[in-house]
Amino acid sequence: MSLETGLAPEVIERLKAMGHKVVGPVTGAGPSAGGMEFTFGRAQLIVRDPGSGVLCAGSDGRADGCAMGW
Repeated sequence: MSLETGLAPEVIERLKAMGHKVVGPVTGAGPSAGGMEFTFGRAQLIVRDPGSGVLCAGSDGRADGCAMGW
């Protein structure tokens, strides 16, 4: 499993102790022949609660997008 930079060292050690094969930490993006190559995905989403109709939105802070609903 690839781990992004910023995780506490004790979290990484705990994952290793659980048997995970850990790579990294890595930055998540790097140069490639075609531009930028991303190790981790990005997401923006909106979810509507079926009972109340309330919208909840979220956006990955590493990306340049945003999530909005009205």
